[in-house]
Amino acid sequence: MHNKVNRVLVESAIKKGISDIKDNPQRGIRNLLDLGTYFIKDKFEKNILNVSRKIFNNPKSPYYDMLKNVVLNVDENILKTFSFNLGYNSLTNGAKIINKNKELYKCYIPWIINFNLKDQNDDSLSIDDIIKIVDEGKTLGIYSYVFFIDKNIDFLFPLLEKEKDSAFFLMTEKDSINKKDLEKINSFKNTYISISMEYKDLRSVPLKNTLNLLKGSKSLHGVHSYYNHESAPIITTNRWLRKLKKLNLSSAFLIESNPKDLASNIKIKNFTDKLRRKGNFKAFLVNYLKDITSIQNSISKDKSYLQIDSLGNLQIDSSDIGNKNINLKKISLIESLILSMKNI
Repeated sequence: MHNKVNRVLVESAIKKGISDIKDNPQRGIRNLLDLGTYFIKDKFEKNILNVSRKIFNNPKSPYYDMLKNVVLNVDENILKTFSFNLGYNSLTNGAKIINKNKELYKCYIPWIINFNLKDQNDDSLSIDDIIKIVDEGKTLGIYSYVFFIDKNIDFLFPLLEKEKDSAFFLMTEKDSINKKDLEKINSFKNTYISISMEYKDLRSVPLKNTLNLLKGSKSLHGVHSYYNHESAPIITTNRWLRKLKKLNLSSAFLIESNPKDLASNIKIKNFTDKLRRKGNFKAFLVNYLKDITSIQNSISKDKSYLQIDSLGNLQIDSSDIGNKNINLKKISLIESLILSMKNI
């Protein structure tokens, strides 16, 4: 009963917050932060709230304009549903369930699962296999899922349609999405769409056409870039930021190509950390692996990164090759976590 009341209150607050931000971003965000103070109890959630307050203490923060841009240009139902699924189902209520199950099963449980479906073949996970994993994941408190998929994104539609209370991130290519697929995805209201954008693509006509399609449909969207020793020095320049700014995006993900390339990874980390401290860039740059593991550590004192490849092999560290001894076609998700992440 208590959870149902909280859900109704949070849903109402998100709806009102979106409406307020359209008219007065400062007031709308302040009201949402005040509500957060009422609901937030544990250390992880308080940390997020404190960081948010620091960001928005500056009345001239560009993040106010960024959020206003989002609420004006993204379908309100998509924004409400995705925000609730990620913010409440995953990072609030889901985090509590994760910690309870961590004690029960004596193993760490990830807050998010990454699926790498780029190399699909006849032996790959079926959509029923993936739905089974997600269904079990939700019982463990996992409500966030990322899919790296280059083509045939309609393969995932049965999952997106069924799991209405989860938050999905669809990481795909600029030539992999069309108007028909986009209309279908938007009807699910639970998916953030990210288009691959290499540093050389900032003036690409196909990229701009795809982004215009996403903007025209009022999708929740952004871009992601893989970086390495060649591109990291370019990405961390003011020139690159100016070009990114012209795309008028609210968010962009930076993803490491090689976990062992410490110099590039540190360079990107310092770059994104500096931008957040200064708070003078209008888009939110996500340092993908670092931010995922940072949230994981805040929830359950663990910095592991969990990925499942197209064959169902479990990958615990971003530098690992899929462990063929732990395959989600053969054993359950919790069995695989007990085998690979037991540490209590």
